[in-house]
Amino acid sequence: MKARLPMSPTREHNPQKQAIVLFMPSSALSLHISKDCFILLIMKVSGIVSQVIKHAQGASSLKCNPSVKIAPSILAANLANLAPQLSALHNAGITRLHIDVMDGHFVPNLSFGPPLLSALSKENDFFYDVHLMVSGTVLEIDPYVKAGAHSITFHREAVINPKPLIDAIKQSGCQVGLALKPETSLSQITDYLHELDVLLIMTVAPGFGGQCFQPSQINKILEARQYITASGLSCKISVDGGITPETAKQCHEAGAEIFVAGTAVFGNGDPAEITHNLARFQTTLEMYGPKNV
Repeated sequence: MKARLPMSPTREHNPQKQAIVLFMPSSALSLHISKDCFILLIMKVSGIVSQVIKHAQGASSLKCNPSVKIAPSILAANLANLAPQLSALHNAGITRLHIDVMDGHFVPNLSFGPPLLSALSKENDFFYDVHLMVSGTVLEIDPYVKAGAHSITFHREAVINPKPLIDAIKQSGCQVGLALKPETSLSQITDYLHELDVLLIMTVAPGFGGQCFQPSQINKILEARQYITASGLSCKISVDGGITPETAKQCHEAGAEIFVAGTAVFGNGDPAEITHNLARFQTTLEMYGPKNV
């Protein structure tokens, strides 16, 4: 005999306890559970469904924490097929793009210049974060400002006195940042932190992608966060080099807010992989916030 399946669960009244009788569609077995247990079961199932929907939505549109910025480095992208990769970033909620500029002198490699930045800014609506890894003799900012830069960061080690260049960048309307190599102490820039929008702490030697993260830089991030907080400054801490979801977690706990990542975001350049990688970053950074410093 086929089991009877009512349109809705039937209730049996009991002066001592109310119960829900569930009739299974594939058997004559009925399950008696208390009303409270039934409600808890429904809430549990609803919660699971909600999490599944949230995860599915996150795969196509990350709900980024506004206090945390992932800045994919274009250096790691597949330049032969850039458009779909940029679309994947945009669809994932990424607003900041990192442009590495290398002169072959301050660092051994050569990379991008104003022409690429100009082409990107004309077609894509990102906040363009330009990182100048160039010597002081060629530190010209006007071409990058005209090409569409929103923020320009240069290295403390590249100049004797950073103040004139800080002033020039601020006068151009761009945000200004100073970068430190791993071996450079924080004391080299504390006199200028009140004028900076961004402090970029390199967690690898500048000039090469795909390097391993240097854990020794966590102490520098922590020291910078303590100084900035104690001084009441608004300067953001950015980290660059060997940044993965795991190392980003460590940096975030120490006080970093902007995470420059190349290989760990772009992978082999497949848009689906980029979306997946960014979801991992965002999930990790939302789970682990800065510790008390």
